[in-house]
Amino acid sequence: MSLTASELFDPDYRSHVKALIGTGAKSEPEYSADRLLARIRAGIEVSLVVRMAHRYDLTDVVLADLLAISLSTLKRRRAANGRLTADESDRFVRVLGLYAMAEDVMGSPALAFEWMSCANRSLGHESPNAYARMDAGAREVEDLLGRIAHGVAA
Repeated sequence: MSLTASELFDPDYRSHVKALIGTGAKSEPEYSADRLLARIRAGIEVSLVVRMAHRYDLTDVVLADLLAISLSTLKRRRAANGRLTADESDRFVRVLGLYAMAEDVMGSPALAFEWMSCANRSLGHESPNAYARMDAGAREVEDLLGRIAHGVAA
Protein backbone atom coordinates (compact mmCIF):
# COMPACT_ATOMS: atom_id res chain seq x y z
CA MET A 1 0.00 0.00 0.00
CA SER A 2 1.36 3.39 -1.00
CA LEU A 3 1.31 6.21 1.52
CA THR A 4 0.35 9.73 0.50
CA ALA A 5 2.66 12.67 1.04
CA SER A 6 0.52 13.98 3.88
CA GLU A 7 0.88 10.64 5.67
CA LEU A 8 4.65 10.70 5.22
CA PHE A 9 5.43 14.36 5.58
CA ASP A 10 3.38 17.13 7.04
CA PRO A 11 5.54 20.24 6.72
CA ASP A 12 4.16 23.44 8.08
CA TYR A 13 4.50 25.21 4.77
CA ARG A 14 1.40 27.15 5.73
CA SER A 15 3.67 29.37 7.81
CA HIS A 16 5.69 30.16 4.69
CA VAL A 17 2.53 30.92 2.72
CA LYS A 18 1.17 33.02 5.57
CA ALA A 19 4.45 34.90 5.96
CA LEU A 20 4.63 35.70 2.27
CA ILE A 21 1.00 36.41 1.42
CA GLY A 22 -0.75 36.81 4.73
CA THR A 23 -4.32 35.76 5.29
CA GLY A 24 -6.10 39.05 5.71
CA ALA A 25 -6.16 41.58 8.52
CA LYS A 26 -3.12 41.85 10.75
CA SER A 27 -5.29 41.05 13.76
CA GLU A 28 -5.92 37.52 12.42
CA PRO A 29 -3.19 35.44 14.06
CA GLU A 30 -4.12 31.98 12.80
CA TYR A 31 -3.81 30.49 9.34
CA SER A 32 -7.22 29.87 7.87
CA ALA A 33 -8.05 28.09 4.64
CA ASP A 34 -11.15 30.29 4.36
CA ARG A 35 -9.06 33.45 4.55
CA LEU A 36 -6.53 32.09 2.09
CA LEU A 37 -9.27 31.12 -0.37
CA ALA A 38 -10.76 34.61 -0.07
CA ARG A 39 -7.34 36.11 -0.88
CA ILE A 40 -7.00 33.80 -3.88
CA ARG A 41 -10.46 34.72 -5.17
CA ALA A 42 -9.70 38.44 -4.75
CA GLY A 43 -6.37 38.03 -6.52
CA ILE A 44 -2.93 37.92 -4.95
CA GLU A 45 -1.03 41.19 -5.22
CA VAL A 46 1.86 41.08 -7.68
CA SER A 47 4.06 42.65 -4.99
CA LEU A 48 3.76 39.36 -3.07
CA VAL A 49 4.79 37.40 -6.15
CA VAL A 50 7.86 39.63 -6.31
CA ARG A 51 8.63 38.77 -2.66
CA MET A 52 8.58 35.07 -3.55
CA ALA A 53 10.80 35.76 -6.55
CA HIS A 54 13.36 37.49 -4.33
CA ARG A 55 13.27 34.74 -1.71
CA TYR A 56 13.92 31.98 -4.25
CA ASP A 57 15.91 34.04 -6.76
CA LEU A 58 13.38 33.43 -9.54
CA THR A 59 13.69 35.31 -12.79
CA ASP A 60 10.67 36.95 -14.41
CA VAL A 61 10.81 34.30 -17.14
CA VAL A 62 10.54 31.49 -14.57
CA LEU A 63 7.81 33.31 -12.65
CA ALA A 64 5.73 33.92 -15.75
CA ASP A 65 6.12 30.27 -16.74
CA LEU A 66 5.08 29.02 -13.28
CA LEU A 67 2.04 31.30 -13.32
CA ALA A 68 1.20 30.40 -16.93
CA ILE A 69 1.13 34.03 -18.01
CA SER A 70 3.17 35.92 -20.56
CA LEU A 71 6.25 37.81 -19.52
CA SER A 72 4.71 41.04 -20.78
CA THR A 73 1.58 40.46 -18.67
CA LEU A 74 3.72 39.91 -15.57
CA LYS A 75 5.72 43.08 -16.24
CA ARG A 76 2.59 45.12 -16.95
CA ARG A 77 0.93 43.98 -13.71
CA ARG A 78 4.08 44.68 -11.74
CA ALA A 79 4.32 48.19 -13.18
CA ALA A 80 0.66 48.83 -12.33
CA ASN A 81 0.97 47.28 -8.85
CA GLY A 82 -1.79 44.94 -9.98
CA ARG A 83 -3.22 41.63 -8.89
CA LEU A 84 -3.21 38.14 -10.31
CA THR A 85 -6.48 36.64 -11.46
CA ALA A 86 -8.07 33.99 -9.24
CA ASP A 87 -6.67 31.18 -11.43
CA GLU A 88 -3.20 32.72 -11.44
CA SER A 89 -3.40 33.26 -7.68
CA ASP A 90 -4.32 29.61 -7.20
CA ARG A 91 -1.27 28.56 -9.24
CA PHE A 92 0.89 30.98 -7.27
CA VAL A 93 -0.16 29.55 -3.91
CA ARG A 94 0.33 26.00 -5.23
CA VAL A 95 3.85 26.78 -6.44
CA LEU A 96 4.69 28.77 -3.31
CA GLY A 97 3.66 25.79 -1.18
CA LEU A 98 5.92 23.49 -3.20
CA TYR A 99 8.86 25.88 -2.92
CA ALA A 100 8.28 26.14 0.84
CA MET A 101 8.21 22.35 1.14
CA ALA A 102 11.37 22.09 -0.96
CA GLU A 103 13.02 24.69 1.28
CA ASP A 104 12.08 22.69 4.37
CA VAL A 105 13.43 19.47 2.86
CA MET A 106 16.53 20.90 1.17
CA GLY A 107 17.44 23.38 3.89
CA SER A 108 17.56 26.75 2.12
CA PRO A 109 15.78 28.87 -0.48
CA ALA A 110 18.76 28.51 -2.86
CA LEU A 111 18.74 24.72 -2.60
CA ALA A 112 14.95 24.68 -3.02
CA PHE A 113 15.30 26.68 -6.25
CA GLU A 114 18.02 24.35 -7.51
CA TRP A 115 15.99 21.23 -6.75
CA MET A 116 12.81 22.66 -8.27
CA SER A 117 14.69 23.68 -11.44
CA CYS A 118 16.64 20.50 -12.21
CA ALA A 119 15.40 17.47 -14.10
CA ASN A 120 14.42 14.65 -11.78
CA ARG A 121 14.41 10.97 -12.73
CA SER A 122 11.40 10.32 -10.50
CA LEU A 123 9.44 12.87 -12.52
CA GLY A 124 10.20 11.40 -15.91
CA HIS A 125 13.36 13.50 -16.24
CA GLU A 126 11.35 16.73 -15.99
CA SER A 127 11.94 19.42 -13.38
CA PRO A 128 9.56 19.82 -10.45
CA ASN A 129 8.81 23.30 -11.88
CA ALA A 130 7.61 21.70 -15.10
CA TYR A 131 5.50 19.19 -13.18
CA ALA A 132 4.05 21.89 -10.92
CA ARG A 133 2.31 23.61 -13.82
CA MET A 134 -0.61 21.21 -13.41
CA ASP A 135 -2.35 20.28 -10.17
CA ALA A 136 -1.80 16.53 -10.62
CA GLY A 137 1.89 17.15 -11.26
CA ALA A 138 2.15 19.39 -8.20
CA ARG A 139 0.76 16.55 -6.09
CA GLU A 140 3.45 14.24 -7.49
CA VAL A 141 6.13 16.80 -6.56
CA GLU A 142 4.65 17.07 -3.06
CA ASP A 143 4.66 13.28 -2.75
CA LEU A 144 8.28 13.10 -3.93
CA LEU A 145 9.33 15.75 -1.39
CA GLY A 146 7.61 13.73 1.32
CA ARG A 147 9.49 10.60 0.31
CA ILE A 148 12.80 12.49 0.27
CA ALA A 149 12.08 14.00 3.71
CA HIS A 150 11.53 10.56 5.17
CA GLY A 151 14.32 8.76 3.35
CA VAL A 152 11.92 6.63 1.32
CA ALA A 153 13.33 5.62 -2.05
CA ALA A 154 12.40 8.38 -4.46
